[in-house]
Amino acid sequence: RTLFVAEAATGTLWGYAVATDGTLGERRALTTLPAGKTPGGIAVDVAGALYVAVPDAVLVVAPDGAPVQAIPFPGRGTN
Repeated sequence: RTLFVAEAATGTLWGYAVATDGTLGERRALTTLPAGKTPGGIAVDVAGALYVAVPDAVLVVAPDGAPVQAIPFPGRGTN
């Protein structure tokens, strides 16, 4: 299992291995989002892909941190 964290201040997506007792392992950087793409939330699908909400799109990131797709939406999203 992995805990994913989107750090808004840096745009970095982090992954932490979760042990069976619930403790966290060392963090690993998956990727850093492009400038201006401040993450507002994340979700994970059954294949492990991350869906990252940013102001003008949802970015899809592979489990290894590689960018897959940007799904734009009109206007600017808000939390």
